[in-house]
Amino acid sequence: MDAAEALAQRVLAHRAARHPSWATLVGLPGHDHELRATTRASFEEEAREIEALLREAEALPASLDREALTTQLALELFELREVRSWARNPDLASDFFDHLFSLLLAAHLAPDARAAALLARLEGAP
Repeated sequence: MDAAEALAQRVLAHRAARHPSWATLVGLPGHDHELRATTRASFEEEAREIEALLREAEALPASLDREALTTQLALELFELREVRSWARNPDLASDFFDHLFSLLLAAHLAPDARAAALLARLEGAP
């Protein structure tokens, strides 16, 4: 595995940890019971983490993979620090329903696992 691929795997793991409903939708294991943190502190921490990943991507040798990683990470950082939808969007609370809906669509989970994950997300609701 080259450096770009290794970094891409870490970016994917970071995204799955920060966006558990997305991870559920794409079938990545381990986050089905989690909810996304939606506090100011969590968004600021996410921005710092993405900035660190972006710096690593920028240090990679020139390649299409490097360009794809730096572009995606720069866009995510711009959203978190400049656009700040998380601070202005009154509909952010509806993200909670995305967490539930993604589990209803999770074909990779057996019905009992899906029910347990739904219960865990409901118990974690604000």
